[in-house]
Amino acid sequence: MYDVLLMALRLYAVLDPLAVIPIYLSMTSGMKEGEKEALLRRVMAFMALVLTLMSLSGGSILTALGVTVSGFKMGGGVLLLVLAVDELGKGPRTKEMLEEEVAVLAIVPLGTPLLVGPGTLTMLLMFLIDHSPLEVTAAALLACLATYLTLRAAGWLGRVIGESGALALGRFMAIILAAYAAEMIHSALIDWGIAR
Repeated sequence: MYDVLLMALRLYAVLDPLAVIPIYLSMTSGMKEGEKEALLRRVMAFMALVLTLMSLSGGSILTALGVTVSGFKMGGGVLLLVLAVDELGKGPRTKEMLEEEVAVLAIVPLGTPLLVGPGTLTMLLMFLIDHSPLEVTAAALLACLATYLTLRAAGWLGRVIGESGALALGRFMAIILAAYAAEMIHSALIDWGIAR
């Protein structure tokens, strides 16, 4: 049980939901409470599904799809860079989001690559070297629960800083997101021997 809790803490640190809070607030500004809750539930369901499948399959899903961790870094980095640029050009959201838009937002970018990214997948694969798939799955689900509780508390921060504060914070985090995307791309290039 101690090993499962320790793995869950490490996964929570890699998922890093605290860093996602400003982006989450920016993306959900103007949404109704019910829409935010629906989005959060979908993000968590997606995360739990991906982490469980990866834990139980031991990475064979990526292998079967012909995807390497380096490829995931490059693709995720490019995607995050596009999203960061898009986020910088947006004003506050005033319209109600369609259910389909909420579903897509739950998967990209919140579910992946922001929360479940290459670091998370790499850590799962490392855990599977010394632990059973069921132990790793239990740790992953505990990390998902902790992430859900963290993002659920983001609403309190949103009320404190207000809509304009959330928008400003979102713009700032878009710059950080672009920098993180550049690091992911650079890391993939290093993996491939193209850069140092």
